[in-house]
Amino acid sequence: MINAVNFIPGENSAMDGGSHGHALMVRCTEGGPDLIKEMRMIARLRHAAWPIGVGMAGIATYALLQVTKPQPDPSIEPPRPIRVEVVPAIRATTRPTVVAYGEVRPGVRTQLVAQVGGKIMQIAPAFIEGGQFDAGDVL
Repeated sequence: MINAVNFIPGENSAMDGGSHGHALMVRCTEGGPDLIKEMRMIARLRHAAWPIGVGMAGIATYALLQVTKPQPDPSIEPPRPIRVEVVPAIRATTRPTVVAYGEVRPGVRTQLVAQVGGKIMQIAPAFIEGGQFDAGDVL
């Protein structure tokens, strides 16, 4: 049985979570600590229920809007004809011309080094940049 109820304005208590700016003090003769624990648990559940309730209301609103949204009318249009010009093919021999800017590099680069020291007196005419020679030719 509850003997007395004291209301203290301006103070926060653990009973209401401290969010209302007041405290409610209850003195019990029956039930004792079990009743206080139960009341605290109810207060905690009440505070936890607000965010859960707001989230559920948001989900319900979203579902309602998705179900009641107007559906667009399906419009099936035939494909537009494509303008095509047909020309007979003519066989011709042509050489394509490519204009490009840049640097051409060889796939393989070779550097010739003498095995002995000395002075070069004569160079073969095929020993030029891009020149070709066979094995055994004197360079």
